[in-house]
Amino acid sequence: MWLKRGSMRVLALMAVLLWLDARRKVPRGKLFAVYVLGYGVGRLWVESLRIDKASKILGARVNIWVSLIAIVGGLAWLAFGRARAEEPAFAAAAPADDVDAEVPDEAEDRSPPAG
Repeated sequence: MWLKRGSMRVLALMAVLLWLDARRKVPRGKLFAVYVLGYGVGRLWVESLRIDKASKILGARVNIWVSLIAIVGGLAWLAFGRARAEEPAFAAAAPADDVDAEVPDEAEDRSPPAG
């Protein structure tokens, strides 16, 4: 049952990411930060529902601490990360230095060796 709920949560996050990307709501290079943030929030929610035994640090489950680290990391990346500049889809070809220069014929250079 957990697999289905986890899959639905990740699919919902994927739908949000696709929507954000299609609407250009997130700067280039920061969509993965939104994924990390969203995954951390979803994981924090799931881990807070669990009641089984687990290792704890400072009274909280280790999994909750990892989720909080993901959330803080995603937020920090969004706030302080450098967005990539817009790059054209296809780079223009560099102009040739001398377009009219003669190109030597390779057939002339392939003569059999003397001897």
